[in-house]
Amino acid sequence: IYSLTVGHLLGKGAFGFVYQGLAKNILPKEKLTTVAIKTVRDDATSEEIENLLKELSVMKMVGKHPNIIS
Repeated sequence: IYSLTVGHLLGKGAFGFVYQGLAKNILPKEKLTTVAIKTVRDDATSEEIENLLKELSVMKMVGKHPNIIS
């Protein structure tokens, strides 16, 4: 079973805030994995949300990398 715990604020990105988090059981050899959690501001425009989704899509295309969504 997967779970995500949001930790402390790392900084502010173009679309919102970035937090450190812990993800449970997302990698076969690790029970807990440290992750970055990107968020969208509450007042984000639909264009900003679309731009974030495009950014995530580009990261997925990079392929397998331990530090990038895939």
